[in-house]
Amino acid sequence: MRQSDSDKLLADELGRELANEGFRYVKSINGLVRKSGDISQWIQWYYTTRRPGFIVSPMLAVRSESMLAIYKQVQQVAKGDEKFQVALSVPLWGLMGDESRGTFYVETEDGVRRAATAIAALIRADALPFFERCATIADIDRIFNTDPNSPAARSVSLHNWKRAANAVTAACLAGNPRYDEVVD
Repeated sequence: MRQSDSDKLLADELGRELANEGFRYVKSINGLVRKSGDISQWIQWYYTTRRPGFIVSPMLAVRSESMLAIYKQVQQVAKGDEKFQVALSVPLWGLMGDESRGTFYVETEDGVRRAATAIAALIRADALPFFERCATIADIDRIFNTDPNSPAARSVSLHNWKRAANAVTAACLAGNPRYDEVVD
């Protein structure tokens, strides 16, 4: 099975499985998106080739348009890269602390369908509660700034060089009374 065929089938299957939760497929990011006001919640997936098949690794991300607008004022972002700028991200397995539970080997259509069903179940069990904790800028501020050195706070940002900028921006927009401490 070609990766492009697997990708299309996975998008179709996950889109169908998660439509009732408000997610829809967005081709430009090759993922599912659920939007509420300023916040978008994303489910994407990446492939690692393991002949004769692939390992599918779902990723979760939360994006804030307000945070992005500020980030773009202080950091040059290439036009094509703008669509991938998120406030925080985490691999699905990162929520469970067990990589073997959140990655899936596929090599056939049936394998992709089984993986989609398993991914959807994990999203309902683990990702939806995570997304509920990341529904507003104030929530993002709490994640980054309540205990910034906690394992939970560290796990939600793959781009650690952006972590500080996102933490400060979220604190500012959320009106965090400890903003001056966050900046220091």
